[in-house]
Amino acid sequence: MDSSPTMLIFFITIVSFFGLGECGECCRIRNILTSDTDDVWCSDYCCISLGNTYCCDSSLLQAPEEDRLPFCINWFHVYVGYLLLY
Repeated sequence: MDSSPTMLIFFITIVSFFGLGECGECCRIRNILTSDTDDVWCSDYCCISLGNTYCCDSSLLQAPEEDRLPFCINWFHVYVGYLLLY
């Protein structure tokens, strides 16, 4: 029994769902001036500068682990919406 078609379908499904090379992380966005906080999905990195956390594309500014979350509801909204459109 040849499993190569099954493996190909599995690979295409995984790449379609997660994206090839897709990265990102959930971030606890914090503004120290206004005391606002929110959990959001950053397409690249969760960064920190002067006590404020925000989304950015530089790994050099990546926030410490306590400001990055293992899961956030915004990830679900981004990817479920994407899957429903395609």
